[in-house]
Amino acid sequence: MPLVNNTSREQEQAKQRKAYASHSAEEVWRHIVPVHEPRKPAPVYAALPSVAVVDGVFDDVMEELSFSKTQRKIILTAVDTPVAKWHFCQRFVPARRLEALLATQTGAAADDEDSAAAYVAQLKASPTVEMVTAIRVSLASQPASWVAEFVALEGLGELVRILQALEAKTNERRSSRDIQTQEECIRSLRALMDNKEGREAILTFPDAVQTIAMALDSPKVETKTNVLELLSVVTVLPAHNGHKLALDAMTAYQELKYPKLRRFYQLVNAFKQESSVTFRVAAMMFINTLIGMSEDLDFRVHLRSEFVRLGFESILEEIKASVSGGQELDHDLDIQIKVFQSQMADDNEDLAYQYNMESIDMTDPEQLAMTILRATSNSDAYFFVLSTLQHFLSMPDDVDQQYKLWGVVEKLVSQIVLQRDGVDLDRATFNIDVRELIFAQEKADLLEKALTSAKDATDRLAAVEGAVAKERAEFEKRIETLSSLVEARDATIASFDAKHNAVVSELEAAKKAAADAEAKAAAAEAKAVAAEEEAAKKVAAGAAAGAAVGAGAGAAVGAAGAGPAAAGASPGAASWPSEAEYNAVVGSLDATAKAKLEGHVAKLEARIAELEKELASGPPPPPGAPPPPGMRMPAKKRKAKPVPKASCKLKGVNLSKIPKRLIAKTIWNDVDETVLFDQLDLGKLDELFGKKDTPAAAKVEKPKSSKPKDVMLLSPKRSNNVAILLGRFKLSFAEIRQAIMALDEESLTEQQTKAILGVAPTDEEIGILQGYTDDPKVLGRAERFFMQMIKIPRFQPRLKAFVFKRGFDEAVDDVRPSLDAVLTACNELAESKNFQELLTVILAFANYMNNGTFRKDMPGIKWDNLTNLTETRGAGGVNLMHVVVETVETKFPHLLEVPAELAHAKNATTVSLDAVAGDISSLQRSLDALGKELEEHVDEYKTPGDMFPEKMQAFYEYAFLQISELHSTTEKLNVKFDTVREMFGVDKKVTNEEFFSILATFLETFTKARAENAKRKAAAEKLAARNAAGATAAGASSSSAGASAAASSSRRRPPGAGGPPNLAMDDLISSLKSGEALLKKRDRKRTGNRRMSNAAVADEAKEMFAKLKLKRAKATGDA
Repeated sequence: MPLVNNTSREQEQAKQRKAYASHSAEEVWRHIVPVHEPRKPAPVYAALPSVAVVDGVFDDVMEELSFSKTQRKIILTAVDTPVAKWHFCQRFVPARRLEALLATQTGAAADDEDSAAAYVAQLKASPTVEMVTAIRVSLASQPASWVAEFVALEGLGELVRILQALEAKTNERRSSRDIQTQEECIRSLRALMDNKEGREAILTFPDAVQTIAMALDSPKVETKTNVLELLSVVTVLPAHNGHKLALDAMTAYQELKYPKLRRFYQLVNAFKQESSVTFRVAAMMFINTLIGMSEDLDFRVHLRSEFVRLGFESILEEIKASVSGGQELDHDLDIQIKVFQSQMADDNEDLAYQYNMESIDMTDPEQLAMTILRATSNSDAYFFVLSTLQHFLSMPDDVDQQYKLWGVVEKLVSQIVLQRDGVDLDRATFNIDVRELIFAQEKADLLEKALTSAKDATDRLAAVEGAVAKERAEFEKRIETLSSLVEARDATIASFDAKHNAVVSELEAAKKAAADAEAKAAAAEAKAVAAEEEAAKKVAAGAAAGAAVGAGAGAAVGAAGAGPAAAGASPGAASWPSEAEYNAVVGSLDATAKAKLEGHVAKLEARIAELEKELASGPPPPPGAPPPPGMRMPAKKRKAKPVPKASCKLKGVNLSKIPKRLIAKTIWNDVDETVLFDQLDLGKLDELFGKKDTPAAAKVEKPKSSKPKDVMLLSPKRSNNVAILLGRFKLSFAEIRQAIMALDEESLTEQQTKAILGVAPTDEEIGILQGYTDDPKVLGRAERFFMQMIKIPRFQPRLKAFVFKRGFDEAVDDVRPSLDAVLTACNELAESKNFQELLTVILAFANYMNNGTFRKDMPGIKWDNLTNLTETRGAGGVNLMHVVVETVETKFPHLLEVPAELAHAKNATTVSLDAVAGDISSLQRSLDALGKELEEHVDEYKTPGDMFPEKMQAFYEYAFLQISELHSTTEKLNVKFDTVREMFGVDKKVTNEEFFSILATFLETFTKARAENAKRKAAAEKLAARNAAGATAAGASSSSAGASAAASSSRRRPPGAGGPPNLAMDDLISSLKSGEALLKKRDRKRTGNRRMSNAAVADEAKEMFAKLKLKRAKATGDA
C-alpha cells in the first residue's frame, strides 16, 4: 500500500506531538476530535488494513506515546472503531515510522533503510536529534532480532559515546538540540532496557550505567526522571550485580561533578527543589531500591544514614506538610515515602534486636556511643574502643582540618565494617583487605604472646643475673675498700716519715741561721756604737764654731728670736736611730727567719753609710720646729677666692669638684688660679659661651568655648558609669527624686530602682558633694544627679525598702509553688494505698527470687533499691520491671493508676527545701529591716510629698501576713516529710530531692516498661500477621506470575515479534512504584537479619541452666 508522503504534513504532526506531550489524554483527544465536530475519514491509504493489523499498529503507537493504563482507557472510549484508530495513527506517527509498524504487523520486510545496520551507520555519521529519535522508536517497536542486531553492530556504544560527548560540554555551552539529543539518547537506552538482550548489553558495556547517571545534570526534568527510573531498574537486576553498578555510578557522578559535596547531596537537593511529582516519585523509587535491595543490614543502615545526614527525613515531612487542607498527597509519592519510613523502622528494629535493646535512634550520638560501649564492655575489644575514643580527642582544633580527618575516618571505618570476604559493598576509598588486616592482627597477637613469654623469661633471667651481679659488686666493693685501707695506711706511714725528716732538717737550718744572725748583729752593733761616738765628737766641734759666728751677728740675730738652735737638737741628731731602736732591732733578730735578718742588717748598713756621708759634708741648715710627738701637720684652710663676674650668663662646664677633705694630699692644695684671671681673655669667653636671651613666644589665644567645662568631683570611671545609667532614664533628675520620694511605681520600674540603688553615692562621695559650695550647674551629669539624690531623706534605706516592696510578690510566688509541690507530693505518697500494694508485689517477687540466698526473707525493701529492678535481666532483653508491670496488668490492673496518683513526685525533685528556707529567711530579714526603719526613723520621713510612712506601713502589714503563712506552710511540710520518710524507713539525712528522685525514677521506669511491653506485644503480633500473609500470598503470586507476564508480553508485543519473556521495563517500574517488589524483598530479608545478640544468648543459656537446676532439685526431692 503506497503511503502519501508530505513533508509539511510531517512537520505539522511533529508540532502536534510536541503540544500533546504537555497535556492529558482527554485534552489531546479533544484537540484531535472535537466533541461537536464529526470525525473525518482517513483518506491516506487507498484501502484500510485489516482490523487485526490496525489494532496491532494502534497498540504499538499507544506504547510509543507512553500512555498510562488510565489514559489508554480514556482514549479507547473515543477511538472505538478501526477507522478512528487508523486516523489516530496517521495523525500522530510519521509516515516512515507508520510504514515500519505496518510492515511489522503484516510480516512484510522493511526497506533496507530501516535495518539496524542502516540506523547504526547513520548514527555514526550524523548523530542528529531526528536520527536518535528514530532509533528510539525502532528500539521500542522492532522485534528482538532487530535489537540484538543493533547491539551487535555497536549501536549501544554509539549512544553511550554521544552522551559522553554531550557531558563534556558545560550546561552553558549546550544548545537546545544538545539537550533534546541527550533526552532522546536516555529514552533510547530506556527502550533498550525493555529487551533482555538490551539489558544484558547495558549492564556489561563499560561505563554505560555511569554515563546514564551523568545525565542527572540535565536541565530537563523528564530526562532526570528517565535516568532515575533506569537506575532503579538497574539496581533491582541481580545479573552482573546491578545494585553495585548503580551505586558506583552515583559515586562517580559525585566525584566527577561535585567532588566537594556528599555523594547523594545533589539528588536530595533536586528532590527538594523540583516540584514535579513524577520526578519526586522516580527519585524516591531509586532511593528505596538503592537502600532496600541490599541483603546486608549494616550496609542498608550505612546507605540510609547518608540520606538522613542530608536532612532527607525533614524534607519528607515538609512535603507532607505542604499539602493544603482538602488535598491529598500523590498516591505513588505517598507509597514511596511510606516504604522509606517502613524500611527504616524495620531496620532500626532489627538493629536494636541485635543489641538486645527495645529501640535505637541512629541519629542520637550519645545512644550510639553507649550502645557500642555496652556491647564491648565485657570483652577485650573494650580497650581498643576506649583507645580509639582517646585518639579522637587528639584531633586538631582547626575546623577545616577536623572536617578532612573525620571524613577520612568515616570512609575508612565504613569500608572496614562493610567489607564482606574481601569484597567492598560500597565503592572502595582505600586499598584495604580487611581479612588480611584481621589475619595480620591475629599473627600480631600470637607474636605478642610469644614476645610476652620471651620477655617474661628474659625478665626472670635478668633478675637472676641482676642478683648475681649485685652480690659480685658487693664483694668487689668490699675488696676495693680493704685495698684502699691498706694503701691509706702505707701512705700515712710514708707521710709521717717525710714530715719527720723535714722537721729535723728545718731545725738544723734554723739553728745555723740563728748563729749567723747573732754574729752579724753583734758586728753591726759594734760598728754602730763606734759611728755614734765619732758623730758626737764632730757635733761638739761644730757647736763651738757656731757660737763665735753668733757673737758677731749682734742684735739682728736677737731680734729674729730663737733660731733653729732653739729647738734643742742638732741637724743630724733628729734623724739618727736611738739606742733603744738598735736594741729592739737586735732583739728581733732572734725571732725572725734568716731572710728577714739579712734584710734588717742590709738596711742598717745602708743607714750607717748615709750617716757617714752626712758627717763628711758638714751640718745641714736647721729645719723648722717639728710638731709635738703624735700630732700631724695641720692642713691649710682653703679660703673662698674672688672670681670676676661675667657680663652675661654663661654656659656651665661639665666638671666635678674634688671633696675638700681630699685636697690636702693633692696638687690642688697649693694651686691659686686667681692670679691668672688678669692674664686670661675673659671677654672672649663671654662672647663665645654667653647664653642668648630669647624673647618669650607670643601666646596664641585660643577661642574660648562658649560652653564651660563641667566640674568633676567624682572619679572619671565612676562618673562615666553613672552617666551610662542615667542615659536609660527619660525623667529629669528632679522627677526621679520626686518619684523616689512618692514611691511612684509607675514612673520608676523595678529594674530602674535597683539600678539607682546600685550606684548610690558612698559616704565619702556625699561628704565631697556637700562640701561643694559653688554653682551646681557647672557640675558634671553624675554629680548633679547625686546632688539631687542626697537631698532625699535616708536615701539608701528608702531605696532598699522600695526595691524589697517591688520584688516581694514575685519572690513569694517563687517560693509558694515549691512548698506546695513538695507538700502535695508528700500527701499523695502518704495516702496512696495502691503504691503500698505495688511495693508488696515487688517484695513478693524479690523474696521468691532470693530464696535460698543471704537476701531471703526480706521484711521490706530499702527505698533506694526501687531503681534496681531494671538491673535484674532475663532472656530476650526482659528485666524484672517488665515482669512486674505485666503481672500488674493481668492480676492487679488497679495498680496501673499508681503513676497518676503520684503525679507530683517529679515536681518535688526540682525543689530544694534548704534553698526555699533560705529564701524565706531572706524575706524575713528584709521585712525586719523595714519594720525597724518605720519604728526608729519615721520622724525623718516628713518632707512634703514623702509617701514612705504611709505606703510602707500598709505594705509591712501585708508582707507580715504573707511571710507568716510561708513559715506555717514550711512547718507543716517538714512534719509531713518526716512522716513520709518514716513510713518507708528512710533516714532523716536524705533530702527531699534525693527521696523524690528515687520515686520519680521508679515511676518513669514503671511507665516505660509498660510502653515497652505494649510495643513488644504489637511487634510480635505484626510479625505473626506478616508471616501469615506471606504464606497465604506465596501460592497466589506463584500461580499468577506466569499469566501476568504472558498477558503483559502479548499486550506489548504483536504476534511473532519475539519479545523478551521476562517483565517489561514499564511493568517493573510500576511494581517498584507500588512498593510491592521492595516490600516482598524486605519480608524475605528480615528473617536473616534477626540474629541473636551475645547478651540474648547468654540470658537464654542462664535460663536453661536455671531450669535444669530446678529440675535436678525436684528429682532429688522426689528421691
